[in-house]
Amino acid sequence: MSASPPVVAPVRFEVDRRDERQLAWLRLGAALLLLVCGLWLLWLPFTLPRLVGLAGLIFALRFAKLGFAGLRAGDGTLSTHYLALDRDGLRLAEGGPPRFVPWSDLQAIETDEDRLVLRLHEKGGDVIEVEPRYPDVGLEQLREAIAGRWRAVTET
Repeated sequence: MSASPPVVAPVRFEVDRRDERQLAWLRLGAALLLLVCGLWLLWLPFTLPRLVGLAGLIFALRFAKLGFAGLRAGDGTLSTHYLALDRDGLRLAEGGPPRFVPWSDLQAIETDEDRLVLRLHEKGGDVIEVEPRYPDVGLEQLREAIAGRWRAVTET
């Protein structure tokens, strides 16, 4: 008589939209500050401050572009940033196609408390870093969720 596979309901963690909007506002604030400082440096009659001011204006434009892109990004773009713990493995999507790791390929889960990330070690030697950027889920809760799923599937 063979044991039936465990019944493990899938769990999906999605990025919090509020955090993304706050980061966009922070970038816009930095862009405004760089713009003011860059214009002031361009006003000075010396070459070196003008060069630094020009670099500041370039960075200000880049930060403004990132800020506006973050503000106008709809909820559809956030669906490409998630962590899914399924029956067959783990799926991590960070803006591109999701990366899939079967539970059988996972070797170890390590907590890096200095950088506040989880490191998932695969059998092939690859290491995946997972940041705890999901609402109401800290580093330890995320580790327990992943480790609990991994144990539930691999112990049978």
